[in-house]
Amino acid sequence: SGERTEDVFVNYFCTAGRFERELTDGVETESTWTATELEKGQTEAEIHIVVRDERGGQKVLGPYKIPIAAK
Repeated sequence: SGERTEDVFVNYFCTAGRFERELTDGVETESTWTATELEKGQTEAEIHIVVRDERGGQKVLGPYKIPIAAK
């Protein structure tokens, strides 16, 4: 068996705000999150990240809780 470089596929999910891209892929991947208005009574956003490889493996990260101050 030899070495193999494998791309990963990353999905980004949040309870508030928006990601620049909801799906990215490659060896190095990122997406910018921007805060937007929260639902009434909401004081934070939760972010979940799902990483999948090309062979069916996956890992769920989060929730990462991001406090958001009202303007």
